Amino acid sequence: MLTGFGLICLLIAAVAAWLAHVTRAEARASRQWPTTQGVITRCDLTVRELDSGNEHKLEVAYTYTVGGATYDGDRIGPGGSPAFSTAQLARPVADKYATGTAVKVWYDPQDPAISLLDPNEEGPYAARAGIAIVVGALGLLAVLLDLSGCVPG
Repeated sequence: MLTGFGLICLLIAAVAAWLAHVTRAEARASRQWPTTQGVITRCDLTVRELDSGNEHKLEVAYTYTVGGATYDGDRIGPGGSPAFSTAQLARPVADKYATGTAVKVWYDPQDPAISLLDPNEEGPYAARAGIAIVVGALGLLAVLLDLSGCVPG
């Protein structure tokens, strides 16, 4: 019985680890991307009620030009847009990206439609890595306990 639970945990851990790796890899690569100037066209701070409290999510949109073509972007960092536990934490970041603000935009030279505003903002990388470690350890423990016969079943 624990083996099935453990295998599900290991699968979840593998997905979380893969997502963390992809986010970190894009963060590293994007630091080398060329930059251009852009303008923030929208900045909204939305609030979502969760069981653990409110989540304040910053959503931005911006335009930028590369090689004469105009593109639209909506990502702050490789992990997407940041979320905050309080409005006090979110407000300074929202002010930084106020509508009409000129910003530096990093774009993928292979596909200029892929862009972000802050290659150092890895967003949920740490959370994804933490989930992978904790859930993976729990899954491994469950499998080992079941296989060792320590748990009656």
